[in-house]
Amino acid sequence: MSNKEKENDIRMQQISSEIANIIENLTLGQVADTQLKIRNITKKHISEFPGSRPSNVNKCNIYCEMKISFNATLALKTATPKGKEELKQQVHTLMDIEPDLTAYVPKVIGFDLEKDLPYFIMPFYPYPSLRDLVFERNVPRQTICIMLEKLLEFMFEKIYSKKVEAAPLDYVVNTHLNRIRKRLCHVGNLSSAFESLIKANTVQIGSESYENILPLLDNIQKSQELIQKLQPPKISMVHGDLEFAHVLVNTKDVNNPSFVLLDPRIPSGGLDIAYDLGKLWQTFHGFLDLIASERFLLGRHSAIKDTVTFEVFKLADEKIVDFLHHIDETMRTLLIKYQEIKDDPYLLMRTIFSCATHICSAGPFYLKNDGKEKVAIALYLKGTQLLNDFYRSNV
Repeated sequence: MSNKEKENDIRMQQISSEIANIIENLTLGQVADTQLKIRNITKKHISEFPGSRPSNVNKCNIYCEMKISFNATLALKTATPKGKEELKQQVHTLMDIEPDLTAYVPKVIGFDLEKDLPYFIMPFYPYPSLRDLVFERNVPRQTICIMLEKLLEFMFEKIYSKKVEAAPLDYVVNTHLNRIRKRLCHVGNLSSAFESLIKANTVQIGSESYENILPLLDNIQKSQELIQKLQPPKISMVHGDLEFAHVLVNTKDVNNPSFVLLDPRIPSGGLDIAYDLGKLWQTFHGFLDLIASERFLLGRHSAIKDTVTFEVFKLADEKIVDFLHHIDETMRTLLIKYQEIKDDPYLLMRTIFSCATHICSAGPFYLKNDGKEKVAIALYLKGTQLLNDFYRSNV
């Protein structure tokens, strides 16, 4: 480390301490205020510390850039009590990361996890996320695909090769099926808009009829042949939340991009690598980001007996949808290569299944408590479609 880097590290530690004094008096009500600005942390170091609106209503995470006079930038991440344990897990994961991975995850500069408003401070990385590159920037398809290929190469070499062990025999039921059941029960308790939808046996979207999620989960669990194919041969280290939004890409050299992986969970017990890959598949196969940004049409719905009918549910941005289909085809081809290398014939199948279960489980994170729950319902419908498509293709 150069003398300049050491000086910057010392200055960042000083600033971290000063921020802690401000956080001490920051209330949860202020965190929820979308106009939040913390000013005058220290005039000699920082000109402005603009706040950011919460990334989701349940956890109120804040990710802010702090502009500092000596051209270093920091980011602050906080959580309300609901997200406190998750934030703790992230900090401990980042601090205990294996030495050969430290360059690929944020460095924890300062933290306090015991206050009502827990937080940690890390460098601010001025890189776009994979999500930004797909949805908000004019980046050629080939460039995106090169970056994804490099990311897969990194994950298989640096992450998925560590802490490999046998998978529990009840892995599929506990990790996937029961998680959806718990999430849907939670959504039903939180929002009356979901009550009739979750309880129905059939979901009708336009002219297409689908078995609803809960009865379909029961049918999947009853199929021993399908459960055996979905059972991973091994579990290993994974990122745990490998969404497009959590992968920052340094695009200076598009043929050899470097990555910073945000919000790693790295569960201690390990997971199927298909669980991790399914998080990537959410964007281009499950259309999570497209739906979350409300680029869809959702018609009126009605409930008659055990069927809920929606006049229409359709993704709206044809150009992006076409782009995502292209990425989907490319990633399938790439994953088949790793499937052969690892002698894991059902890896792609499990990845597509994991994507479907992630989308089916996403509802609680998109509730707005506005009586309509347009985005959460759209994700429920997409999850229903994906799970039905998977089941029909494999049984």
